[in-house]
Amino acid sequence: MELLCQIFRENPLTAINFLKFFKKNRKAIHTSTFSIICLLVLASVERFQIEAINLLSSCLIKLWQASSRSEKDGWLKDAFNDWQLDTVKEKIDVVLQLLKSENAMSWYNCICPGLVKLSLKLISEGCKHYQIRISEGRLADLDNVGTTGRLIFVEVATCQINQKNLEDQLSELISKC
Repeated sequence: MELLCQIFRENPLTAINFLKFFKKNRKAIHTSTFSIICLLVLASVERFQIEAINLLSSCLIKLWQASSRSEKDGWLKDAFNDWQLDTVKEKIDVVLQLLKSENAMSWYNCICPGLVKLSLKLISEGCKHYQIRISEGRLADLDNVGTTGRLIFVEVATCQINQKNLEDQLSELISKC
């Protein structure tokens, strides 16, 4: 992971070619965990962070919108069984599980800034297009892109909780954005 981060920082042409590839072949983002990791590492490099986050978040948001439309329309649900939303969620869960592993410090420094930016982008997108419902003093469990953003943000904040308290961790993550 550190090697990938170093390659993208020292060789901007390589990073630009990765971004061009992912723009041209957006299906690669849906089908590969490696492509999600590459985009998260690119989002951690300041030069490419806006473009990488916009690309990754737009793919997730479009998948979410398509799947929410299919749930409302029975014909669409029968015609297109797999919207790949669940597989993309599973791939993001794999990345989050890797952050919880024992040798995660190198991963943490390369991927976490990108994950935090992605989560904040998804949260803001979820707040724009979906109503926030509160039931019994808590946010209702909405199945939207903002909920996934909140989940990612909390997972990143708590993966290194043993070293710092949660408030310091959250303020540090937000200040990096």
